[in-house]
Amino acid sequence: MPGHDGPLLGLAQPQLSAQALLELGRGASLAPSVQLDGERWGYLRGDAGGEDVLGREPPAMLIDLWARLERLYLPGLTLGLRVFDAFDSGFRWLQPHDSGHAPLPGRAQELLVKLDSGLSL
Repeated sequence: MPGHDGPLLGLAQPQLSAQALLELGRGASLAPSVQLDGERWGYLRGDAGGEDVLGREPPAMLIDLWARLERLYLPGLTLGLRVFDAFDSGFRWLQPHDSGHAPLPGRAQELLVKLDSGLSL
């Protein structure tokens, strides 16, 4: 970053990730994961003269939730539900170079449903 030796443009300084597994009993579990990103610097937009403007993106927190229910009616049948970016953080990928376009949108809020029979083919 111009004028600073430490952080690289577009990357969070600092970054922390954590994941847990909570066994709820009767084959049910919940596995939340959290990613904390510190502030990031990058090219955010152009100015009136068409030059890209270096700016700061505030810290962001992305939370994913994974719920799982095993032995659902039949032995080996498992139902899983995952929510990516559960609280819609608005995370954006900043441009680390003067490319002439705005930050790219981050991962969208997404829901995944998985039904697993446990059978091998």
